Amino acid sequence: ALTSTGRLVGVPNGTLAGSGAFNLDDPSFTFAVTGGSGKYSNLRGDLEVAPAAHHAERLSFTLG
Repeated sequence: ALTSTGRLVGVPNGTLAGSGAFNLDDPSFTFAVTGGSGKYSNLRGDLEVAPAAHHAERLSFTLG
């Protein structure tokens, strides 16, 4: 498994930050959302990444 930490830019009024482990052989994986900047600084939740059409990925956020 690989571990990644990163920021998702392009969301309005800030960025989201998260981290998690994933296996390149698995088609789907989940990262923990651990905060961010701007209006997302205290946000927590999950980001699920799953395959989509045309070699794209679908990002599904559960935030609270």
